[in-house]
Amino acid sequence: GLAGALCKLGTNLMKKQHLISATYNVAKGEALYFALSGSANAVKGTQSGTTWSTAISTSGSASTFYVYKGSATLGDSVSVNNTSLVCSTSSFNITASMPVTPVFPEEKTLTATYACAAGEALYFTGTFSEANNNAIAFKGTLTGTNTWTFDTYGFTGMKWKVLKGDSSLGEKVTIAGSSLLSMKGNVSYPTIKTVPEFPAPVTLTATYSRYKDGENIYFSGNFHGAENGTVALKGTQSGTTWTVTVTADTDTFSWYVLKGKNTSSAVSYSNLLKMNEAAKIAPTVVKIAEPTFPEGRIAVKCTSGLSSTEAIYFAGNFDGGSTTTAIKGELDSATGEWYRYVTYVEKGSSFTWSVYKGSKSYTSASTSSLIAAQGTNSFTGVGTQTVKFPVDITLTIKSKVDWDVWSSSAKIYAWVWGGSYSKSTWVKCSKNTDGSIKLVIKAGGCTGFKLVRRKDEIPTASLTTWVDGYWNKTEDIKYSSGQKEYDVPNGNWNAN
Repeated sequence: GLAGALCKLGTNLMKKQHLISATYNVAKGEALYFALSGSANAVKGTQSGTTWSTAISTSGSASTFYVYKGSATLGDSVSVNNTSLVCSTSSFNITASMPVTPVFPEEKTLTATYACAAGEALYFTGTFSEANNNAIAFKGTLTGTNTWTFDTYGFTGMKWKVLKGDSSLGEKVTIAGSSLLSMKGNVSYPTIKTVPEFPAPVTLTATYSRYKDGENIYFSGNFHGAENGTVALKGTQSGTTWTVTVTADTDTFSWYVLKGKNTSSAVSYSNLLKMNEAAKIAPTVVKIAEPTFPEGRIAVKCTSGLSSTEAIYFAGNFDGGSTTTAIKGELDSATGEWYRYVTYVEKGSSFTWSVYKGSKSYTSASTSSLIAAQGTNSFTGVGTQTVKFPVDITLTIKSKVDWDVWSSSAKIYAWVWGGSYSKSTWVKCSKNTDGSIKLVIKAGGCTGFKLVRRKDEIPTASLTTWVDGYWNKTEDIKYSSGQKEYDVPNGNWNAN
């Protein structure tokens, strides 16, 4: 009703009416069309001699318009994306002096002369509209011996170039990620003919002797296939050397090396670790020896508590590690240090790490299954630290009986509980030179233990389960911190 009419009136008052016009001598059967910048449709003007005009309404920030030319039969309103329309090379201010004089690109045939290999074709791209500023390439038409052509509209400032590739790629190819090889440089309009020169392949080489199992070396830069450094190409490995053969638009181009554990042939730059140094490649300089990465050496000297069957493990927020998973270090036999080269996200960034010990048989292990170093065990950044581990406790148990407890090739085990043992556990004993029993328990001690004599070994799978089948056993023996020698209670071994 009244409210709707008032709303419509208010909306119309907010819009501004403009009479815009353009002077251009169109060909027979053509008309001029007008569209505000950003508009989806162009409106056909009204002709008066060589002048075309239309009334156009603006609202908001719209302030410029384009002039198009095309067949007069397209209708009163036509999509600006209609390929039959040709857009003026520049826009005009809506308040400019009218009529304006539009300049249109000229229909031209771009020509390239090149002897393609069997199965190859030439493709054209550039700053002309349908190529979307060098993003899309169009297959040329072979019009004669080694002559390829493509029809487009040329304009001042336009640049174009030729690419070559497999003829099966299609009539319209998205250049990014494709196998198309670009000619060197560009051609500037009004030049419409070229004899393209394509870059020769270059083999890049990197030697890197400190790679770890599962790692690969990748190459990236402003060469073809690397998408201006956003994609890295995996090198082909031979020992400690990796190579990749690439081409680029120029004879000199920037490149660099990355490393990572990804197995794909081409991966995102963000998934890899980039070398510290930048490299500049020239035709005579194509190799990098031992690139360095954002990494550092962490190391420890252990002063106590590490046996010859044990190794040092490192945990932390560096590549390959975590606070719950520790990676085995390497032993420097010259210095006695256990070390590991670790990588982190950015050069010089801070990271924390801690130290554990465990059997040498692992390459990595859960920190919960390892023994943490005593005292301070959280370190920041690279460097060497001194650590120690709790030392196991050796107990001696004497049995005051008139017979040899080791007779009949007996095996003696201690059933140990409490203290450092979250579960009761069998610990095998050994014989001292005086015939007494040697029992080694964890550094934190225990609550108590009892001994058994048996014929057979206790299987590893049963070490935390009580096992019958013994010859004799003792009563419970209470452990006291600091006490190293014990006697079998009353000297008695109870028969099973």
